[in-house]
Order: sequence, then structure tokens, then C-alpha cells
Amino acid sequence: MGRCVFTGMVGVDGAHWYSARKYPQLADVPEVVFAMRRDHHWVLGKPCFDWKQIEGVDIERPVSERRWMLENMTLDEFRGIIRKKIHVVGLWCMQYNIEFPAPERPTDYEELVNQGRLC
Repeated sequence: MGRCVFTGMVGVDGAHWYSARKYPQLADVPEVVFAMRRDHHWVLGKPCFDWKQIEGVDIERPVSERRWMLENMTLDEFRGIIRKKIHVVGLWCMQYNIEFPAPERPTDYEELVNQGRLC
């Protein structure tokens, strides 16, 4: 799978930008999947790519915030391919009539940075 787009470290999983459970039409689209260390993309009880906490409850992070994270918090060396993948996902979303939101800065950005979660 390669190296984590946030840290460059090996030992990664494929993280779906659009949840495979919520968007099964996109589950097998390769451009929806990004290489991430598991502790960056799927950890309950802490902010990560997939989840954020609101009043101590794990809430699935909106696609718009995930997009912002991919565009702004990943390593520079991966940004070119990330932009291309995001563009392709937009085309798939258009085909399946799925919302393709503009990027939004995560509401828990400070927590992500302070915990060293993604940068």
C-alpha cells in the first residue's frame, strides 16, 4: 500500500475518504483510498481521519473535513497525487449523484495537531 500520506511511515492501511459503508458505490474506486497508519485514520476515543469527538462521543467526520485534511495536512510529496485523486473522485460523485463538498477545516483541528494525530 505504500507510505502514510500524513507521516511517510510504512505499516499502513487503506483509508476510505468516503466511507465504504455509507457510499458503497465508491467503495471499490481506487482514488477514494489513501494510505494511512491505522492510528491516524481509525481510532475511537481520539480525533483522527475517520472520527472526531463531540462531548465525549465519537462522531464520523464529515467528508468535507476529510477533504481539507487531505489537501492541507498531508506531506507535500503526496499532494500532487492527492489532488489528482480528489479530482477523479469528484467525477465519480457526479456520475453517482453523490455530494462532493468543498473542503472545510476540521472543527477539532487544534486537537488533531496538539495530539500529533496527523502532522
